[in-house]
Amino acid sequence: MEKTLPTLQITVPELGKEKIVSLPGTDATGAILPRLEGTAADDRSGVQKVDWCVDPLGANPPFKLAVPQSPNDWSRWNVQNILIPGPAGPHTIHVRCFDGSGNVNEQVINVAVILQYPPKDPTAQEYFSSLIDFIVRRLKNVPQNRFLQIEDLTAELFQPLQSLLGQMKR
Repeated sequence: MEKTLPTLQITVPELGKEKIVSLPGTDATGAILPRLEGTAADDRSGVQKVDWCVDPLGANPPFKLAVPQSPNDWSRWNVQNILIPGPAGPHTIHVRCFDGSGNVNEQVINVAVILQYPPKDPTAQEYFSSLIDFIVRRLKNVPQNRFLQIEDLTAELFQPLQSLLGQMKR
């Protein structure tokens, strides 16, 4: 029986760095990691699936299926808007890749959920204004030849900014 592990690579977020995420709301609400992306391959028996779970505990933790690039094509996969439950503190996201022979490769991402600064006026507009103020102080690597993009902010801060902008338009 073939024993070679499938290859699994997480490309977003970057491995090796702890990700810090927060979301408006109470500590019990948790946080959202907007994107998880990667690649998977197996030259021998093919990739059967890629799945993921936040803080897996017990004998049968609730792993969920990632979304393949196209049906049965796991060469690229992704997951959108992963809820990381409270309380604040360290958490892990486990990603597994299974091949046709039953071999499993697993990667782990470390995530820290922090308490959110509570705005004076808890509306989306006030939160967004407070967040922009924070961004101006934190972001220092934005190229000077272009405007800051929503994708830059989401990638750096791991905040669901597109959703907040949508709420402000209502």
